[in-house]
Amino acid sequence: GGTPGPMTQMASASARSSPPGGLKVCTIVSENWEIEEIAPDFKMLDELLGAGDDGDLGGSGQAGGEDPIVGHTLEELVDMVQGSESEILEELQRRGDAMQVGDRWVRVTEASASALIDVLVSKVSENGWGWGELPLERVLACMEEEEFRRETTLHVIRVLGTAPMFLGSVTEGTVGSIVEKKLCVHYARKLLRKKAYSKLEPFMEEWSNTVPVGMEVSAEMLEGLALQDDSGAVVFFDKLPRDPKGRFDLLFRVRPRWKAAELRAWLEGLTISPGKQVDDVLEDHLHSYHPQGSADNPLMYVRKII
Repeated sequence: GGTPGPMTQMASASARSSPPGGLKVCTIVSENWEIEEIAPDFKMLDELLGAGDDGDLGGSGQAGGEDPIVGHTLEELVDMVQGSESEILEELQRRGDAMQVGDRWVRVTEASASALIDVLVSKVSENGWGWGELPLERVLACMEEEEFRRETTLHVIRVLGTAPMFLGSVTEGTVGSIVEKKLCVHYARKLLRKKAYSKLEPFMEEWSNTVPVGMEVSAEMLEGLALQDDSGAVVFFDKLPRDPKGRFDLLFRVRPRWKAAELRAWLEGLTISPGKQVDDVLEDHLHSYHPQGSADNPLMYVRKII
C-alpha cells in the first residue's frame, strides 16, 4: 500500500476526466504573426481633402469668422489614412492645400489661395511693406477688411514664406515673410495651368510680366514644376505620382537621362518605404553612371529596364 507517484496520479486523474474512449485531437493549429512597418499612403488624404470644400475660407463673408467649418479632425484622419499620427500631421503641415481651423483640417482650394494672394500683393505694395518684414497683425487686419479670414491669410503667408502656425502666436510685433521664389512659382503655376507653351522664351516673358514689380524670375525656379522636352516645349507637371515607379516613368518619358543634381528637385513627396533612404529608391529603379566612365563628369541616371 504505498502512495502512487506524481506521474501515476496525473495519469489516473486524466483518465477519470476524459470521456469514454479518451480525448480525440482534431486539429493542432500553429500561427506566427510578423509585424512589418509599412510606408504611409496619403492617397486617401488626397481624396478626403479633395472631396470637401474650403467653406469659402478665402471669399466674402469671412471677416466675422462665423461660417461653419467642415473638414476632418486629426483623430478622424488617423482612423481613415494609412500612416501614424505624426506622419499624417507632418504631411498636413507640409502641403499648401491643407489648413487647420480650430480642431479641424480643411482644404484651401487653389482658387481661394490665388484670389487671396492677388489681394495680398496689392496690399503689400499699397502699404510699402517689405516682403521679408511683414507686420503680421497689420497684414491680417488689412486682409480681414477685404473679407479674408485671418487663419487663411496666415496660412498662405506661411506656405509662401514664414509665419506662426497659430493666430494666438501673432502679436503687434510679430513679423512674417514671403520668399520671392515661392511667390514667383505660384504665378508660374497659374500661367502653366491656363495654356501650353511650345517654347520657353514666350513663357519666361509672360511670367516676368506677371510677378510683382521688383521680382526677377529664372528658369531654375521651375525645378520640380516644369521642364523643357527635346523639342523645347515647356512640360508642366501639376501633380506628380507619389509612388516611385509612377514618378520615374513620367519623368524619364519626358527626359531619358537626368543629372543627379537636377533629379533631386523632383523627388519631394515621394513615398519611401521604412528603412530605406532616397538613394535606395534611386538604386532600385535607376541606373547611375558617369559619362565616359570619368568621375570628373556629372553623375547621370537612366531608367532601369525591368
